[in-house]
Amino acid sequence: MYRVALAVTFATMVCNLAAAPSVPLATHEDARRLLGLMKFDAQIDEARRQCNDMVKTITPESVYETNPAQFGGITPQSRFWPSIVNAFQQFYFDACTYIDKDVFLDAAAASYAASLSREDLAAAIDFYSSPAGKRLADAQAAGAVAFQREAAKRMATTYQQANAEFSSRIAELIRGSRKP
Repeated sequence: MYRVALAVTFATMVCNLAAAPSVPLATHEDARRLLGLMKFDAQIDEARRQCNDMVKTITPESVYETNPAQFGGITPQSRFWPSIVNAFQQFYFDACTYIDKDVFLDAAAASYAASLSREDLAAAIDFYSSPAGKRLADAQAAGAVAFQREAAKRMATTYQQANAEFSSRIAELIRGSRKP
């Protein structure tokens, strides 16, 4: 189900890019240059790192604690537990592959190129090439890192709480479905 959602999201993003107004290649290249100066690539790298680090905050053990039935009766004491851990880590690795830097940069560049003239882009490039612009880009990148870290912490906590509630509801439904 998760992979289907990722595929639909990616297909929608590609369709939106295809439907975006056509802009000259030079304008798109200027927009990509601006994104580089604004350190968008570092922000995307951080998002990917944070996604990959989720496996450190949401562990198979924590999932097992909230829902012992999650792994079909396999417990942390089972000889099969290392396989559960490997599958869990692979799941998060696979789930984070949606963060494709080139695709995201192209999507952002297309948006900037469609919204700004070449003159606007040139002025922004000049600014972000200046000492003040470089400091602003550094501050924006640091702010994005702080945002990503806080979002990851909150996501891990929220996921564990939501998973516990979800597991409880499902267990209740299963018990109810077994009644005549």
